[in-house]
Amino acid sequence: MTLMPFICLGAGLLISFRNLSARGLQVVDWVINIALVVLMLTIGMNIGINDSVMLNLPVIGLNCVVISLSAIVCSVILVVFIEKTVLPLSALQEKLYQEKIDVSREVDIQEEEEKKGSPLVWIMPVSIIAGVIIGYFLLHENFSGYLDYCLYGSLIILYTGVGISLGTNRKVFGYIKILGFKILYISLAIFAGSLLGGLLSGLVLGLPIHVSVLSA
Repeated sequence: MTLMPFICLGAGLLISFRNLSARGLQVVDWVINIALVVLMLTIGMNIGINDSVMLNLPVIGLNCVVISLSAIVCSVILVVFIEKTVLPLSALQEKLYQEKIDVSREVDIQEEEEKKGSPLVWIMPVSIIAGVIIGYFLLHENFSGYLDYCLYGSLIILYTGVGISLGTNRKVFGYIKILGFKILYISLAIFAGSLLGGLLSGLVLGLPIHVSVLSA
């Protein structure tokens, strides 16, 4: 399971080298969206069929909120630290300027505005709530094994689709070539901040370490 995301991302990158048509990329986007909805439904159903989780849902929900906020705060702090030390934004802007790249021209503002209004913004939480209701009222706890298969399947499809999307966006690799692999420090800072936030909040709340880290 640990290597699965990387294998799927790699497979997606290999598929993207076939230069998919616009129609094919649109299909990939739809598959990714469907996989996300299925994933959220599955997570909700896993919560709904677990009686112990449902009985303690208010406490668990509060703990999750605290852990999430702590992870966000720690991630922001680490990203700001990276930006102020090893990866100043002014240096990145200077490199882009030297290569005569105007980021504002590379981004389709209208397209980004449409993404902000995507129905997925409300479909995702609705899917989780629907999954909880279905799991609580309609499913037996023995159904959890099937939900695990559904979870793994949706994750495989999701990671592969993300790999395809990354591979078809050649500009990303161009930016990495220009700016250097130090740009990855930002992603690593977000990841490390999430783990650190989960660990610290877990210690404060008195939760098992593996639970707080998984929640983050």
